[in-house]
Amino acid sequence: MNIRYIINRLGILLWILAVGMLPSLVMSIVYNESDVDAFVKSIAVIVTLALGTLAFKPRTAQFYARDGHALAGFGWIVVTLCGAMPYFFSDSFATFADAIFESASGFTTTGASVLLDIDNMPRGIIFWRSFTHWMGGLGFLILMLAILPSTRANGLFILKAESSGPSMDKFVPKIRQLASILYIIYIIITLLLISMLLLGGMSAFDAVVHAFGAVSTGGFSSYSLNIGAFNRPYFDWVFIIFMLASGVNYGLYYALFQKNFKSVFKDQELRLYGGIALTAASVIALDTFLRGVYPSIGETIRKALFAVSSILTTTGYSNADFNLWPTLSKSVLLLLMLFGACAVSTSGGFKLIRVLILYKAGRREIDRLIHPRSVRAVTINGRIVDDDVLSGTLVYFALYISLLILLTLVVSLDGESLVTTFSAALASLSNIGIGLDAVGVSGTFANLSSLSKISLSLGMIVGRLEIYPVLIFCARATWKRAAL
Repeated sequence: MNIRYIINRLGILLWILAVGMLPSLVMSIVYNESDVDAFVKSIAVIVTLALGTLAFKPRTAQFYARDGHALAGFGWIVVTLCGAMPYFFSDSFATFADAIFESASGFTTTGASVLLDIDNMPRGIIFWRSFTHWMGGLGFLILMLAILPSTRANGLFILKAESSGPSMDKFVPKIRQLASILYIIYIIITLLLISMLLLGGMSAFDAVVHAFGAVSTGGFSSYSLNIGAFNRPYFDWVFIIFMLASGVNYGLYYALFQKNFKSVFKDQELRLYGGIALTAASVIALDTFLRGVYPSIGETIRKALFAVSSILTTTGYSNADFNLWPTLSKSVLLLLMLFGACAVSTSGGFKLIRVLILYKAGRREIDRLIHPRSVRAVTINGRIVDDDVLSGTLVYFALYISLLILLTLVVSLDGESLVTTFSAALASLSNIGIGLDAVGVSGTFANLSSLSKISLSLGMIVGRLEIYPVLIFCARATWKRAAL
């Protein structure tokens, strides 16, 4: 392993992180708040670390897939720890475990929080929480590729380590060009949402904070009541549109730009995404309307669509308390937590492309039982899915369920209810942020133990990187014959 190259790249990530803290520092100075020193200290420490790591000049340009995965795993851990510094130095959090939890939740776009009174937090801290969402939405390594020149091989290994889904179509020839296109799309969607929120009368600060949370599918808000603090149908519909848009494969946006409309409308994952969203919203709307949860059919449909958009895309915004809904509606939301949205989007979860692959693989096995001599390939969008991708998806599913069970067992040591325990583990691993019961819309993760918070923080990182980079980073074989 090329350790010097990895350490050197970590220095670049730390520089990006230090620069990313400057807007929050400016915000603290403008509002003359107490967290100015916290950001100054944090930036000073991070710049010092960056200078130290950049001193490690790579002796060789050799860079392999395991190096990319190790860089992703180690990079996210380092960024999470350093990103927790403003929280710790500002005394806004009771323990360092709380600061780490909030940092991991921000960068992984999970949106879970240990804060009890967000409304009275310093503006700089509130802005930093949301900006960590936006920085982590597409990923630090992809941002690094967009900014810095990189060889195709090195960039490809890094991109695969941080991209979501079982495979990523290379729809442009150059890795740096691909990373740049992804971020251009990301910025355009963010600016569009900010404009729509400003047109609705939202303040500039709140518009930026909530746009960061929605486009990154993160869910941090500047209010304890979340989106419910605005209590306006206009904002609900705007967020529904942009949350769903952020859950779409970004490659399809590029296809639209290239006027390749046929490939977009025939995309099977996109069709599944729309079908699940409409079906789940219809079931919840019917269930809540028949039980008289809301007075009008219009409000019922809006609340149902908002909840489905938020949970399916793993955003975690809320305009209603899901704990008060009927059991059927809560069960549908719990099922959506497992799915997630499309691959190569900012959403978390299992990803619908994997659900589609598993469904088609299962259907093929049933056909084989009925017709043993038949030969049938699994295809997605007219392309044959390789056996390596099929086996990889099955293994990923097994790992996903295993980690979910492990996290549930760890959190169960706190003695909370089964619903709280399981939904907390699922909300962390799937990067959703809100669960049910004590960790639902009206609750927080503050009452969990430090062990649970650290474990869930690791679960967020593992879920954000889709398991493999962290496992490869921790594997003993990865570090054999490492070159320093």
